[in-house]
This record gives sequence, C-alpha cells and structure tokens, in this order.
Amino acid sequence: MQTRDNSVDILKAIAIFFVLMIHTLASGIEIFQINTVNWYSTIFWGSFVRCAVPLFFMCSGALLLNPKKEITIKKLYTKNIPRIIIALFFWASAYEAFSILIAISNGTFYMSMIKEAIKRILLFDHHFQLYFLHIMIIVYMFLPATRVLCKHLDIKTYKYILVIWSIVTVIYPFIIMIPVFQSIKGVPRQWILNFTYGAIGYTMLGDYMNRYSSKKPKFYTLVFLSGVLITIIGMIYFSNYAPRYRLILWDGASPTVLMMAYGLYGFIKHSPKLVNNLKFTSFSSNISKASFCIFLIHDFFNIIFRAINITINNNAFFMIPAMSILNMLLSFIVYLILRRIPVVKTYLI
Repeated sequence: MQTRDNSVDILKAIAIFFVLMIHTLASGIEIFQINTVNWYSTIFWGSFVRCAVPLFFMCSGALLLNPKKEITIKKLYTKNIPRIIIALFFWASAYEAFSILIAISNGTFYMSMIKEAIKRILLFDHHFQLYFLHIMIIVYMFLPATRVLCKHLDIKTYKYILVIWSIVTVIYPFIIMIPVFQSIKGVPRQWILNFTYGAIGYTMLGDYMNRYSSKKPKFYTLVFLSGVLITIIGMIYFSNYAPRYRLILWDGASPTVLMMAYGLYGFIKHSPKLVNNLKFTSFSSNISKASFCIFLIHDFFNIIFRAINITINNNAFFMIPAMSILNMLLSFIVYLILRRIPVVKTYLI
C-alpha cells in the first residue's frame, strides 16, 4: 500500500479552507463601497486565498501522475470518471432541489421552477462551484497521455513544457486582457489555451515540483507573498481606474495566482517541521480526506447563512475567516455522517 503524502494532505486542507473563504467573501467585492474598511478586507482576504483551485489541481497531479500509482484506462472509465459524473449530477440536482425548498418556504414557488431546474441540470448549467468536476473529467480523460509524457520527461524538457504552458495559459491571456493589447485580432487571439484544458498544466506543475523542486522555503515564501501583494495592489488599482478589468487578477489563470500556488506548494513541500509534525499531519489528513465532500456541500451552508442574515457586512475582516471556519466545521460534521453510508461514501463524496 502507498503511504499518504503529508505535504499533499496539508495543501489540500489549506486549499479547501481557501475555497470556503473565496465563496464567503464573493459578494463583498460588489456590495462594499470602494476604499472602505470592509472593501479593503475583502480585497485582502480574496487576494490571499485565490490560489485554492490551482492548488487542488497541483495536488491531483502529484498523486495521479506518480508513476508508482497504477491507473489504467479501464479503471478511469469504469471507476474514476463515472464517480465524478454521478457526483456531479447528484449534487447539481440537490442544489436545485434546495433552491426549490427555499422558494416554497418563502412562498415564492411556482411550478415552472421544476421544469427550469430539470433543464439546467440536463444542460450542465449547474451550481457554480461544480465547474471543478467538469474540469476534473477532462484531467482524467487526458491522464493516460499525461502519465506517459511526464514519466519519460527529463528535467529540461519538463521545464520547457511548463514554460510554454504558462505562456499560453497564464501570461498571454492576461496580456491581451489589458486594454492597450485588446486590439490584437485574428489567429493570435486563438493562441490561448482555455483554462479548462490549461488545468492539466497545473497537474503537471504539481508532479514537477514533487520530483524536482529543491529551493529553500524562504524562496517559496517570497514568491507566494509577492503574488499576494501584487494581486492586492492590482485589485485596488483596477477597482479605482478600470473596474471591468479588476477580476482578471483573481482568475485561476492569473500570473499572480500562479505565483501564489507555486510558492505555497513549494513552501509546504520543503517545510519538514510541518510535514513531519504528527499532530498537524493527522489533522490535515482528516481534512484532506473530507475535502471533496466539503467542496461539494459547503455552499448549502452559505445559502443558509444568507437566509438567516449571517453575513460579512458588519466586520468583513473578522467575519470572512470566522464564517469560513464555521462552514468548515459544519461541512466536516456532515462528512462524518455521510461517510458512514456505503453508497454515498463510494459514489457521492
């Protein structure tokens, strides 16, 4: 049996908490007046945690691209991909049903809601965070090819591929979003690798760092904090002078998000005191195991929070992490219950 990778468990635990924070603060960027304390708090926390989803892809790559792990095409299409599809449609349906229940309780339900809900489910217009499952299906479909590729790459060629990936997925798409470069037309606009497929590059980056990263934690810390700082400054600038462009810095394909993901992954990977701390790794292992379930169900609690008027409005700097911790605790309790149900444990979480 393969032993667990403590660094990956820690990173997954961090990533899922970051996801909860992102979804807790999501409304703040729009509802708070620019240059107020709550607005700055939203910018700070939103920038700090933005690398959550890239971290998940990097962790997936560290595990799935490991040549010691046996993954066959048969297993992918009889086990891995079907499980994701089943979970995708189940939780998409659950969120639609929950919305209908809320409408009933508010007295705003009408029969056409059911028809619209079924239509959204069948046409893949699913609850917003479920996009991650769609991308994971793509990652799994390409896995036989990426596993063979990564297994036989030497370090120089691996670096070259990651540089090209970062250019077409991260750097160039960011550049042509800048107003002065938006006049670029024709085929050059098609050089962009859509993030749906570009996420495969993040999985390769995770595998590369597992094999070849060797710099000291201070270097990775500097890269991470630089990414955070540039993102905060950029968000403030764009919000004041070019609001329509501000959210590009929070996109998963943003250069600063790549810096944060790379830096945080490298810091954890090369921090032996953290990775070898038994109490800490035991805690992070439990959160890591629950992370998929927490990812799927946590927005039920966000919806409930809004319904009972628990919001970040009064003190965003405090309420954003506090509500995220509460959501994490509640979601983890639900996970502990759901994992005891055999079919649910196997197919849905």
